[in-house]
Amino acid sequence: MDSRTVFVLLWMLLSSTSTGIKLDGNGYVDVVIAISSKVPQDIRLIDKIKEMVTEGSFYLYDALDEKVYFREATILVPPQWNGTNFTKARTESFGKAKIRIDNANPAYGVEPYTNQYGECGAEGEYIHFTPEYLLNDTLIELYGSRGRVFVHEWAHVRWGVYDECNGEKPFYHSNGHIEATRCSKNIEGQFYEVTAGGSLQQCRIDPQTSLPTKGCMFFPDRNQITNSSIMFLPGLDPLESIGARTSDLFNGTVSVDQTVGNKTSFVIIYENSLPSIYIQSPSGLIYTQTNMNHDVSQKTVTLNIPGTAESGDWKYSIQTKILQAFTITVTSQVAQADVPPIIVKTHMNQQFSDGTKPMIVFAEVSQNYRPVIKAEVWATLESETGSVHTLQLLDNGAGADAFQDDGIYSRYFIKMVNGRSSLKVRVKNQSGQTRFAVLYVPGCVINGVVKLNPPKPPVFEEPLDVGNFTRTDTGESFEVKLSGTAPPNFPPNRITDLSAEIQEDTVLLNWTAPGEDLDQGTAKTYKIRWSFDLKMLRFNFSNGHSVNTTAVSPQEAGSVEQHSFNLNITIQNGTTLFFAVQSEDKQKAKSETSNIAQASKILPAPKPPGISNPGMILVLVISLCVVTMVICFIVAVVICAVKRRKRSAQSDMALIIANECQNNLYA
Repeated sequence: MDSRTVFVLLWMLLSSTSTGIKLDGNGYVDVVIAISSKVPQDIRLIDKIKEMVTEGSFYLYDALDEKVYFREATILVPPQWNGTNFTKARTESFGKAKIRIDNANPAYGVEPYTNQYGECGAEGEYIHFTPEYLLNDTLIELYGSRGRVFVHEWAHVRWGVYDECNGEKPFYHSNGHIEATRCSKNIEGQFYEVTAGGSLQQCRIDPQTSLPTKGCMFFPDRNQITNSSIMFLPGLDPLESIGARTSDLFNGTVSVDQTVGNKTSFVIIYENSLPSIYIQSPSGLIYTQTNMNHDVSQKTVTLNIPGTAESGDWKYSIQTKILQAFTITVTSQVAQADVPPIIVKTHMNQQFSDGTKPMIVFAEVSQNYRPVIKAEVWATLESETGSVHTLQLLDNGAGADAFQDDGIYSRYFIKMVNGRSSLKVRVKNQSGQTRFAVLYVPGCVINGVVKLNPPKPPVFEEPLDVGNFTRTDTGESFEVKLSGTAPPNFPPNRITDLSAEIQEDTVLLNWTAPGEDLDQGTAKTYKIRWSFDLKMLRFNFSNGHSVNTTAVSPQEAGSVEQHSFNLNITIQNGTTLFFAVQSEDKQKAKSETSNIAQASKILPAPKPPGISNPGMILVLVISLCVVTMVICFIVAVVICAVKRRKRSAQSDMALIIANECQNNLYA
């Protein structure tokens, strides 16, 4: 492995694209690590970044059998930072950097994370480190060495892999024992609950599931030699922009939320003649053309709202007597410097397509990195020939969407036509909230003793409540050049959220319905198969035991499918079964096999099933020894008492006999 180089550049906001990360030989180059302009100058950050990349390079090199490492990295510092060894950036920019140093995302606190849009295998957007994480060495004990964490996040952003753990299902049944969800299964550790006072107690078992109750955690042994995965534990935009062609009345509503309101403007661009325009504030104040600026040469009408615009729904009405096209664009800036606005960012997963692979539309809705969920998101894709297609983007964790409720809304785009097309996304929200999920290592086992890590840094977990709002964003255009006369017939999308449960002798399956073409329309049929062998079902779906699905009619894409059935076997207590689903369209095109769902039949028992926990076994052995010692002590006391009674009785008898003998002698 040859020398690694880290350059330090003074970054500037440039519109050009950044150089992409490349693999030169077996060394990564053009890796840009950008520091946000909101971060105050601290030269220690540069040293810590260099240390992290260097340590991560050695770890990556060893983990991948000496195949790749980090050869060259560039650190981009804000333009207001002073330094004699800084050189000016050329095409690098913070917004294009794959590794970013910025103030904390309220959802994660200081914890590093990677923002990922697509499914497994699709590159992530960026890695987010905070200055506190890099400067505070006490956090190493909490999250692991920075170099290892860097490689963990690098796997997310570069290779599109996901964590190999499950926060929703941290435990499962395996051969009569309870196992923690981890990779690999050879990683040893113990199960405990941490009380409010910070002490440890044995995990309790839920009688319904026969699994540990919520609060039970897995503590891995720190000193162990085993093959494990680096993915288990590593250690402002327009509010509204819309167009129409009409010879009549066009009206609508745009919501101004509490995060914006300054320098609010309505701009109407018309094609031929000046239309009649009326705009009404949430309180009922009417603005007419006498309040607006009219630029005849540019054919634009502008209304600038003085001060801070009212929060709420603003209504607009545009009336024209001739057929003409026009657009209305509403912009507004941040109302308070300390309250970041809600923003939307959109893009396609491909900038060029030949039609052989489906395209995906993404829209990320967030406030200061926090995801905004439960919003209504629509994408409009218009070709240069005038063909318009609208799609509702979903955040349901199915189809093109990788994760439910992460604020990233997605949908497949299959109505492709030749030529260049534009993308515009409009977001409306009536009850926006946020939800977060943060991974945390509670501690580890050292020489048989559980050592707790420091408490997890607090994160903001209150729901985001900003009232109604609208946002629009225009993505980069994309080009389609079909290899045939029309796009190919795409099969139904792969089901990724199949779950299974066994209740007595009945199996219950749940999943999100795919479509006729990927995640659109309605599939024709389902095939459900099960097996005792997970690998066989995964790699040879057709060899699994078939379930009769003649009575199962697929629902429209995005619907919740719930089906129950009885197998042609008697399911014994302790049995674990595996299930998978395929769907088919009208042209007999089959989807990929779904995720494998696992279910076990566990009947409630007086004693919980065994837990793979050496600590619990030790406690049990000690308890049995104590009980045995107590029993032995009691038996010894009883025997001793009996012997004393016998001796006392014999002594009394001897005394009586002696007295009688004496009486006889004197008789």
